[in-house]
Amino acid sequence: MGPVSSFIRSVLSIALLLGCVWCSFNVPLGERTFSEHMDRIGQTPEAKELIEGSQQTVSPMIEEATHRVLGEYVEAPTSLSDEVTHTNSLPETAGPPKAGRLPRAQAVRSE
Repeated sequence: MGPVSSFIRSVLSIALLLGCVWCSFNVPLGERTFSEHMDRIGQTPEAKELIEGSQQTVSPMIEEATHRVLGEYVEAPTSLSDEVTHTNSLPETAGPPKAGRLPRAQAVRSE
């Protein structure tokens, strides 16, 4: 399958989808169209109860997933003041040596 057949397949899929959407709003099925039937079904007490129950079940899961992904909301400072001390900064000796060979590792003796 080449890129042309993939493109044609995508165009046909989009055309079919648009055709189905158009038909659901314009082709009558009895007295009403498909979308009108769905709208009336969605307004029944049973459907409203189902939607409410689904929201109560799904909302805590979404909040937990959001909390896991984003973590706690912590606002970062937008500017540094003179009073800020950097306790987490690395010591000056951290990092690779400035020049020459790496220092030899000291052997750890276990007693």
